[in-house]
Amino acid sequence: MRFGTSEGTVCHSYDREFRFEDVEDLYVCVVWTGLSGKYAEQVTFVSPDGNAYQMVTVPFMTVDTPATVDPMMEVEGRTLEAKRAGWGASGTTLVTARLPVSGTFITQYSLAGLWTVQIALNGQGLDHDFFDLIKE
Repeated sequence: MRFGTSEGTVCHSYDREFRFEDVEDLYVCVVWTGLSGKYAEQVTFVSPDGNAYQMVTVPFMTVDTPATVDPMMEVEGRTLEAKRAGWGASGTTLVTARLPVSGTFITQYSLAGLWTVQIALNGQGLDHDFFDLIKE
């Protein structure tokens, strides 16, 4: 998992600490290997106090999915459109999700500290990682 403040560069970032005042949005890039087809990635952002703050569902298709495949998919009772994921080194699949920070409860209530990001694929929890929002 990678973290950053720009969707365009997050998959190449190694940052884990971010100055609270400088972050408008925080992005997470999940690097998947061995996938082919359509999937739903669930990203849960857990605040420093241990409570689930936000869950984002990102439906995606790997780059090798034929263009003739219907992009629509059923996820938790909703029909969502799977977008084509990014492609990384050695055939990895890159999927990004965004956590709005500026102007949200995060800044209003100073939710600085160590955040946990939990990752699931098609509803199965697979991994977690951390980033730190530092308040100065």
